[in-house]
Amino acid sequence: MTNVGLCPTFDGNERTVEAYLLDYSGDIYGRELTVDFITKLRDEKKFATEDELKAQVAEDIRQGKAILDATGFN
Repeated sequence: MTNVGLCPTFDGNERTVEAYLLDYSGDIYGRELTVDFITKLRDEKKFATEDELKAQVAEDIRQGKAILDATGFN
């Protein structure tokens, strides 16, 4: 899963790309990756609290895994 945006919950003002590798636990720092976009889950949103953001990310992960399962992409 990937977030492309400004991280408004943390008052970000520079566009970033953050990739979260589902169910991966290795060390890939310094390695080149290719990211494929399959679908958009939601627009970026500023959350009132970090806990609200964490709850939404958990839901995003659930939805992302369901999409990957349905498309056979995993």
